[in-house]
Amino acid sequence: MCLRNLATTSEHLRIGATSIASPQRSGSSHRRRIGRIRSVSAVAVEYEQLARADERVARWLMGQREYRHATYFAVQAMEKYVRSEIFKRVNAMNEYYQARTRTHDLDVLLIFLVEIASADETAQAAVRSQLHEHVLENARFGELHNDLRYPMFRRRRNDYGVLVIDADAAAFVLAKLDALKGFMAAMHRLT
Repeated sequence: MCLRNLATTSEHLRIGATSIASPQRSGSSHRRRIGRIRSVSAVAVEYEQLARADERVARWLMGQREYRHATYFAVQAMEKYVRSEIFKRVNAMNEYYQARTRTHDLDVLLIFLVEIASADETAQAAVRSQLHEHVLENARFGELHNDLRYPMFRRRRNDYGVLVIDADAAAFVLAKLDALKGFMAAMHRLT
């Protein structure tokens, strides 16, 4: 289909001042939904089930020597386990808690988990220290979500780079997933 014919269809997408046409769907102006949405009453349980599924996939991919993808799913599992723990402690229907957990930055989620685990600032500092130094070994997980999926522009070098994940890096992330799960299971004793 040439651009002239596209411009004559009835549906248009606006991008800035430019109009780009999209092909008309047969008899409907609605876009097709992929899958279906199921209501969830226990969001903490749902996050935990999704985390377990991501963890299974991560471990399977590790066995297939797909280290980048294994790492991605391990980080996804970590995020979901942390959200599960958060929503075990707070009302998931509260907009404030929804907004605070609407991130893929694992480091931000962990800070929030520690904040809600204890109101005592001394206890928070001790838990944060344990978590970052001993459980996660000071690894920065917050940027992995995007760095694993896309090439990144590096301003200092004026080029694009891609994060390379080898077997050791993937194994480290999976080990930190296990350590994080153990830490969260024992966290009630520290707060």
